[in-house]
Amino acid sequence: MKKISVIVPVYGVEDYLETCLESIITQTYSELEIILVDDGSTDRSGLICDEYAQKDERITVVHKSNGGLSDARNWGIDRSTGDFISFVDSDDFLSPYFYEHLIKCQEKYHVDLVSCGRYLTDEHGATKAMAFGSKSKQFTVSEALTSVFRSQEIDVAAWDKLYRRSLFTDIRFPVGKNCEDIATFYKLFEKSGAIAHSGTYDYYYRGRPESISQSTVYRTRDRVNLENHLSELSTFISHHFPDLHSEFNYYYAMNVYYLLHRCLMSHFEDKKDEKHYLQKQLRQYNSSLLKHPTLPIKDKVIAQLMLLNLYKN
Repeated sequence: MKKISVIVPVYGVEDYLETCLESIITQTYSELEIILVDDGSTDRSGLICDEYAQKDERITVVHKSNGGLSDARNWGIDRSTGDFISFVDSDDFLSPYFYEHLIKCQEKYHVDLVSCGRYLTDEHGATKAMAFGSKSKQFTVSEALTSVFRSQEIDVAAWDKLYRRSLFTDIRFPVGKNCEDIATFYKLFEKSGAIAHSGTYDYYYRGRPESISQSTVYRTRDRVNLENHLSELSTFISHHFPDLHSEFNYYYAMNVYYLLHRCLMSHFEDKKDEKHYLQKQLRQYNSSLLKHPTLPIKDKVIAQLMLLNLYKN
């Protein structure tokens, strides 16, 4: 049996951690090495990690000073010994068949990177699918990138995937910067040479208002980090997949659209300058939004209202 190293960065999630860990240790696929990286938690999260290490010999706990999500993941990668690596965010949880389905898909297509469908779940337990596709299939790198740019079967997220550990020989997540998945996904795609999708929905992403990705807090440094990652991705596309540049432009425009929406909904002190900056960026790529066949009309209308200073949530 192939061994999977499950890396779980942990910080301030005492209310959700047990659900996450229970979903991992009760997997139908049991050949797991579970690495819990306590990233300087100040609540009971670190203690919960230690309690679970006493319950399951597959669990190893690393306690470290706070360095952020990327740093915690990198610590886990450096200590992993499995044939494959998986990342699970500590406030999310898995279906019992998550690893069984991913391994079966990997063996079917003989690829180094496998993805699955995922659900968004809220505080009330309601769920909705976050990705399309109900059949397993294999993608070329170009097809996988297109799927990401169009928000279809595959996403940039690190946590709904299974990676051959050798993919990380020379790749790590950028420490101290947000949007770390955007900075790394395409490098892993290129190195893998092909990506498979299991056609199953097995990852449950918990959309908490206070989480990084769901927060309405707007920060200029976050926007700058994202722009830097997207600039590097643009260069990569230009050099390796120039035929995808129009798809990338749409993806870039959508990121600006979401940033502008967050800026308008926040209490950001310098909102006026940032709003004008983002509006200028969005106008530059506006045609990519309006002409794209998969973007709902509602979003196209909202984008235009935001550009005209007429949007009110």
